[in-house]
Amino acid sequence: MLWLTPDPELPVVPYYNPDETEPGFRQGPYQQAIEAAGAAVDAGDLDRVRAIWNDTLKGMFVDQETINIIQEVVDSGDLDALRQAFS
Repeated sequence: MLWLTPDPELPVVPYYNPDETEPGFRQGPYQQAIEAAGAAVDAGDLDRVRAIWNDTLKGMFVDQETINIIQEVVDSGDLDALRQAFS
C-alpha cells in the first residue's frame, strides 16, 4: 500500500531490515515476518499482528527506542496506525 499522506507521528517499519542491523542480518525471515504482519493488519487480526511483532520482529531490532515506539503502536490496536507501520 502506498501512503500518500503518512502521519509523521507514526512509525514506519522498514521493509528490508531494521535500520540498525549489523552485517550478516538475515533479511529473508525479517521480510517474511513484515509481509505476514501486513497481511494480518489487512485482515484486522490484531492478535496475529501482536504475535508476529512480539514473537518474531521485536527480537530483530536492536535500538530500544525504536522497539518502544513500534510496541506502543502494536499495543494500541489502532488498525490505521498498524497499516502505516507494516504496509
